[in-house]
Amino acid sequence: LSPSSGGGGGEGDAKQTVAEGLLQDILENHREAKFDIENVLSLLDEPGPYHTVFLQECELMNGLIDTMLSTLEELDLGFKGELTMGEGMEALQDALFLDRVPGVWAKVAYPSIRGLAAWLQDLRQRLDQLRDWCAAPTDIATVTW
Repeated sequence: LSPSSGGGGGEGDAKQTVAEGLLQDILENHREAKFDIENVLSLLDEPGPYHTVFLQECELMNGLIDTMLSTLEELDLGFKGELTMGEGMEALQDALFLDRVPGVWAKVAYPSIRGLAAWLQDLRQRLDQLRDWCAAPTDIATVTW
C-alpha cells in the first residue's frame, strides 16, 4: 500500500493549478456582481408581478454570488496555507478541476445540469439581463427565462 499523496505532487499539483486559475477568474468576474435591490425599489412607484419576479431573482443571485465569493475566498486562503484544507474546500477544488458546479453553489442556485464552464456562461448571461433590467426597472423585459 502506498499513501494517496505521493512525494512528487503530480496530479495534486495539476488539480490545484487548474482550480486556482479558475478561482481567480471567477473572483475577478463576479466580485462586483451584486444587485442593489433597495435602489431598484426606490425607482419603482408600485412593483407589479414582473417586478416582483425580477427582484426575487436579484435576491437569489445576490445569495449565490455571496456563496460563490465566500467559498472561493476560503479556498484561496487554503491554497496560500493560511487555512487548513477541509473536506468542503477539497470538494470545491475537485469540482473546479472536474468542471462541475460545486454542490454548495448548486444548493443556492437555479436548477441546472450544465458543466461548470457552461453554467458560468449562463450565469453571466442571467446577470447581464438582470443588470439591464436594474438600469431601467420600469421597463418590462421582452424575454425572460
